[in-house]
Amino acid sequence: AGVLLIGTEPQMVKILKHFGESNTEERTVPQQLLAIPCVDCVDNLAHHAATGVDSGLRELAKQLRDDIQVGLRVAHLKHVTKELGGDVVKLEDYFCLASVHLPFGWEDIEEVDGEESQRRKDLWNQIDLCITATGEGQPEHSGPVET
Repeated sequence: AGVLLIGTEPQMVKILKHFGESNTEERTVPQQLLAIPCVDCVDNLAHHAATGVDSGLRELAKQLRDDIQVGLRVAHLKHVTKELGGDVVKLEDYFCLASVHLPFGWEDIEEVDGEESQRRKDLWNQIDLCITATGEGQPEHSGPVET
């Protein structure tokens, strides 16, 4: 389950100040938060990601996965904003709060087995712009609304 926060500029500024500076020394989740104008959450998403992601995070990502070329992907967030429908990108004075996730390093890949290890190695191997937060639902919750 996941959530995409949408809010006004003052709300986003307050959240970003509370979150603080990005950690450029080690991988965290999320690594960075970005407030992106809702009107740009489909067509101009790549531009905002390219200019908004801290350069120190790009270097850390390269160190975490020095075996491959690490790029920046916006597909996860773009998919969600498209799924939410056209009304989201029409919200003139509102922002989507995106989270930036770095690839897993080899130590993190090797600490788990099976499918999770494979996902960390082959799927979560780039800098990804994602929804605000994700998490596992509780077993007693039958669906996303309950979660």
